[in-house]
Amino acid sequence: MIKKYISQLFNRSIISVSGSESRNFLQGLISNDINLVDSEKMIFSGMFNPQGKFFSDFFIFQPDKKNLDILYIDSNSNQTDDIITKLNTYKLRSKIDIKEISDKFSFFSIININKQIFLENDKNNLLKNCIIHNDPRLEKLGKKIYVPKELEERFINQFSNFFKKDFYEINRIQLGIPDGVSDIIPNKDFPLDFGYDQLNAISFSKGCYIGQEITARTHNRAKLKKKIFLVKSEQKLPDFNSQIYYKGNKVGKMLSKLCGTGIALLDKSLTEECIKNKEFLESDNIKITPYITSWN
Repeated sequence: MIKKYISQLFNRSIISVSGSESRNFLQGLISNDINLVDSEKMIFSGMFNPQGKFFSDFFIFQPDKKNLDILYIDSNSNQTDDIITKLNTYKLRSKIDIKEISDKFSFFSIININKQIFLENDKNNLLKNCIIHNDPRLEKLGKKIYVPKELEERFINQFSNFFKKDFYEINRIQLGIPDGVSDIIPNKDFPLDFGYDQLNAISFSKGCYIGQEITARTHNRAKLKKKIFLVKSEQKLPDFNSQIYYKGNKVGKMLSKLCGTGIALLDKSLTEECIKNKEFLESDNIKITPYITSWN
């Protein structure tokens, strides 16, 4: 039986970017194509530094069907202040307004609940007041729903049978999806190593943005040495950032883990050799079995 769950996300924030130049402004900063955003579709994107290294990631959507100039950025709350500072740094004379409006929404993730099931349980017609989008990274990540703050309690009570604490995070890690705060070090890690091209965060046809040249050059040369893998162990998985080895050679490091499954950034060639030979990786005498993700 397919599990159908809703998780409340407590670590998200909304930044509003509005004004007649909002789209052109963001287009020159983000890694994805802002022209893909409309009232029916959100995008996953990032901002990189001039060296092509990761700075932050977020989702962008258009909350008003009729107004193309208002865009919302859904970011991890730990990155929100840095993102706003970065946007204001590049704002200059652009005709835009940037402000945080996180207090207007509550954030939820919906896994394996199709629209019909949702509507059947919407006895009080609450959903017409919510914003719902498919998670643009991967279908199995489900949908993101933004509930007006004043409707939060009613929403939770109405769909209480579907709630499961931490299921979003469990699902994310079981799918091997890296998190921009938990797994990636700003101004050090390269987004392509974490599969951001495969997670629909990067457009290679949109034109210039900060970090675009190095990102495109790396992608075109197809010389990525690292890759995200799933890892499991019959022992307790090593802690975050623990070094992982294969036959005495360092192959990478441990990232997120939960409920016996983890994510690791590993040398692509050596780890695939380990999988092919049905051998183990090792970290602090812990035997680790690596697996290839379904998306990377």
